[in-house]
Amino acid sequence: MATKKEAAPKKTAGKKAATPKTGNKKSSSAKESVQDKIARVAYELFEKSGRPHGKDVEHWIEAEAIVLGKKKKK
Repeated sequence: MATKKEAAPKKTAGKKAATPKTGNKKSSSAKESVQDKIARVAYELFEKSGRPHGKDVEHWIEAEAIVLGKKKKK
């Protein structure tokens, strides 16, 4: 009795998942949350005003107004 020759499984190349390119600054800043933007602007205000301690709330409120479009950045 002849034995049946089993076929070897076909080898297929695995497909790589497409990854978005992050070299563009706009795409990375688009992912930045509103709270992160406010924090970044508040820190910039802190640095520009000479790094005074105790004015964090004032800087945060001013940064909120800037980010939300209620006030122009100085």
